[in-house]
Amino acid sequence: GLLRARRVILFPERAEEYGSEQQLNKEIRAFIHDYLDVDPFYEKLASYYVMFTWLYDLFENLPYLRALGDYGTGKTRFIQTIGVMCYRPMLVSGASTTSPIFNIIDMFNGTLVIDEADFSNSDTDNEIIKILNIGYYKGGVVLRAEKDPNSETYMPNARDVFGPKILATRKLFTDRATESRCLTKRMSTARPRPGIAYTLGTDFWNRSQAIRNKLLMYRLRTHKPMEINHALADNSIEPRLNQVTLPLLTLIEDPEMRQEIWSFVKAYNEVLISDRRMTFPAMVVQALANIQAHPQKTLMGDVRDFSM
Repeated sequence: GLLRARRVILFPERAEEYGSEQQLNKEIRAFIHDYLDVDPFYEKLASYYVMFTWLYDLFENLPYLRALGDYGTGKTRFIQTIGVMCYRPMLVSGASTTSPIFNIIDMFNGTLVIDEADFSNSDTDNEIIKILNIGYYKGGVVLRAEKDPNSETYMPNARDVFGPKILATRKLFTDRATESRCLTKRMSTARPRPGIAYTLGTDFWNRSQAIRNKLLMYRLRTHKPMEINHALADNSIEPRLNQVTLPLLTLIEDPEMRQEIWSFVKAYNEVLISDRRMTFPAMVVQALANIQAHPQKTLMGDVRDFSM
């Protein structure tokens, strides 16, 4: 209807032959390369994520893709290029009110593609953070008080917000739990690679439509119960990162690509740890640890003064 006509929600038109999974992945990667300037690793990661979104409902948990950067770094192009190929992409902006976002996710169960996911209003921020913090696992619902159309009363309603999400933000999330669910690409202020169009024309929309058609056939052929390969887990990183990364890795058979993803996730894990060390509670804990390890010597003996 109107949402489709205005490219808020995109669907395939029909199921089309795609050849092998490798050929399909190569076509997705070529589309990303032609319209988005990111490093080769993230091109590959994003291409696998696109395919993952078409099978996401087979898994209990999932990660999000996120572009992080200031104005003019290509965040919008990031979510547009990757998002249009995903399963039922729902393209919204940070300027949208939250009620329609809840309703669209619950109604279409697709991939939320949200630009400028930074919110100045704390109430709105809390609502969107609920979607992000709960929407990574199957069965995650948000309870909302919504007006009954037949009366003036408000009734509780459960909205299903589980599904893939592609985000663009200018800053880190204040909620570290949200950060741990994202596979983040830090965007560069450098000019895009020569040959990348500054605007998206008819060719962009036609090619993405053709890829969605092939991905529909991929879903029809591949959609069957899958078991998470827990042997792929890496105990050196946070459990949450393992939890959201393993479903994606289960779909990837290339051992070299698996290793590249783990290297990326390990580096991101170090960033999360480093960021936590800079928080005020972390500084307090560090000060207490220093006092405990190096007590002051007085005539009364060892003194551990935790009021410092």
